[in-house]
Amino acid sequence: MPGIWTSLHRNGYRCRTSNVEQLVAPVWSLIAALKSACSTKNLEFGKRVHATSEGTQLFASNIYAANTLVSMYAKCSSDMADAQAAFDAIAEQERDVISWTALVLGYASKGMGRVALDLFQRMQLEGGCEPDARSYTAALMAVTSLARDDVTCKRLWLDIGRDLHVQSVTSGSCGSDVFVASALVDMYAKCGSMTDARAVFDAMPHHDRDVVTWTALILGYVDNGQPAQALHAFAQMHDPSALTFVAALKACGSLGDLHRGMLIHSQVAKTGLDSKDTFVGGSLVDMYVKCGSLADAWETFHKMQRRDVVCWTSIILGYAETGDYKVAFSLFAWMQLEGCQPDARCFVAALTACSRLAAVEEAQPACVVSDGKHGYLGDGGLKPSTLKLKALERGMGLHSQAWQCGHDGDMFVANALVDLYSNCGSLLDARGTFDRMFHRDVVSWNALLLGCAENGQELLALDLFACMRHEGCKPDARTHVALLVACGNAAISYGREIHAETCRSGLEVEAFVASCLVGFYGKCGSIGNAVRVFETLDSVSLVTWNALMAACSCNCGSKLEQQVTVFTLFERMQAQGVKPDGVTFLCVLTACNHEGLVDRGMACFESMSSKHGLGPAIQHYHCMIDMLGRMNQLHAALDLAKTMPVEKTLVTWTILLDACKKWKNLAVAQEAFESLLKLPGGNLQASAYVVMAGLYGSLGMWQEQSKVLAMAVK
Repeated sequence: MPGIWTSLHRNGYRCRTSNVEQLVAPVWSLIAALKSACSTKNLEFGKRVHATSEGTQLFASNIYAANTLVSMYAKCSSDMADAQAAFDAIAEQERDVISWTALVLGYASKGMGRVALDLFQRMQLEGGCEPDARSYTAALMAVTSLARDDVTCKRLWLDIGRDLHVQSVTSGSCGSDVFVASALVDMYAKCGSMTDARAVFDAMPHHDRDVVTWTALILGYVDNGQPAQALHAFAQMHDPSALTFVAALKACGSLGDLHRGMLIHSQVAKTGLDSKDTFVGGSLVDMYVKCGSLADAWETFHKMQRRDVVCWTSIILGYAETGDYKVAFSLFAWMQLEGCQPDARCFVAALTACSRLAAVEEAQPACVVSDGKHGYLGDGGLKPSTLKLKALERGMGLHSQAWQCGHDGDMFVANALVDLYSNCGSLLDARGTFDRMFHRDVVSWNALLLGCAENGQELLALDLFACMRHEGCKPDARTHVALLVACGNAAISYGREIHAETCRSGLEVEAFVASCLVGFYGKCGSIGNAVRVFETLDSVSLVTWNALMAACSCNCGSKLEQQVTVFTLFERMQAQGVKPDGVTFLCVLTACNHEGLVDRGMACFESMSSKHGLGPAIQHYHCMIDMLGRMNQLHAALDLAKTMPVEKTLVTWTILLDACKKWKNLAVAQEAFESLLKLPGGNLQASAYVVMAGLYGSLGMWQEQSKVLAMAVK
């Protein structure tokens, strides 16, 4: 058979013969060729070897050859059709444990665990074959794949895996087999039982613990939320593989342990895997992103020779979550220019950047948007009062692109779209996306509920909650937060019911739920209840401190017997070692504004940067301008508005104009009005024209008033 031997030599296979046994029987050359195809995963060559024997009885008469053929197809083919056909061609009485095991292993490796386990059982009941170590390894691989792909039934797969474990030990032939032990460690880890995985691992002789077993254990700790144990195990092993590094870096990212991550990076750099291996490089980028070191993430990303969509997604999401949405958008465009197409997770990262843009973008009155677009449904529909147009338009572009790529049906993408449209104020688009979803989870409902609650549709949010329950979706902590936000503006009695249900569910200990409860009672003017919720907490986060301070700042007139005020809370918080943030200072400045404490407010404002290292945001400047304006310090307010290092907006000058109207200060008003006219916005300046016209009217300057009103009409 010169054709076969020629191909065999071309594929790098060399066969040695002895004086005793000469390769004259074709079956042995075919078996050697099939093994060569199997080891090199060369399916076409394997098929040619098989075709060469057609018309002969080689595979029918030699079980060893037939088993090799089944194994070749099982390992090399993308499906199991050819392997199953080769197995079926073996006479039932001729099938041995090797035949069955090759088929079981093939189905298990291709993620068809149920079929593999069924065959494993048939092998014993119908085939009369006693499983060997390799058979148990294949069956355990099947359980592992099922536990990985069907997490809802992990307990079932764990029980089946334990039965296989007991069976392998009682059989007497597999108790100390290294392959069975490694498969058991991986199976227990995937099924979520790290206690069993560790017990099997510790029972193994030290010399049998290879890099595969160590990696299965470390990755199991990471996947089961035990990153510290993963790093402890990693420190004990030698010569980690690329996958081991990936697992250890995941653990560092979960812990936010930048120092340990950098040490592992130095180990990786010695192997050159940080720039050559896409998975390791991507894991490094992801680790640095999760540890908050975008500079190191970018440096690692830039050095990579090849970048896949996972790596691009990590760096895009890193910039998106830190609020640097412009860089995130640029990276998303750059990725596609380099020929890497975004997947569903990448679209989620880009949509997250849009949501961050919406969070900082100033809302514009919806009247500037023509009917039929961005949230209008006509009479009786959802008509938003404000919209975040920049974020909305960019989000719609991403939505269109996701639809063209076929990713708009992905539940995570759809959830991100509902959240984005809600944040932008376009409830029509949010509801439309929600209604088109094939599957909805609690995240989907929460995004729409919170969107309605925050966009003035509180009663609709409460109605949606009833629909959510009717569909059998169990609410979680964020659902309760959305409902409390809605109740804060709609019904205190219903809010108390939600509070009671929150307590029954044991969710009141969640920091953000407790903060929302405090905020809910604060919005309703029930400071006593807000303080009582606050005082029941074992540990108080900065978010909860801010929530109570915000409640008190909005109700400065109502002081409790304990004299709980924004200022006493501010002092208590710092005494307990909690560092204030921008929201904290905004609460203090708001309280100073309401009580007319200009000097105290100015001192607090200046301490933000001088004492606490916080740069004031535009909201802090607006609060100070309003405070100075209320106290008739209009020139100081004007100077602050002109010199503030952030971009002036319509709100900046409108606050000052309102104060000028109150005190009838024409000079400052005219300067503020001229500055306002220089801003882009068109119809957005209509309210400013009205304020300025009112000031002229209050001063009896009717001609000037007419001119301003005429400008407004234009």
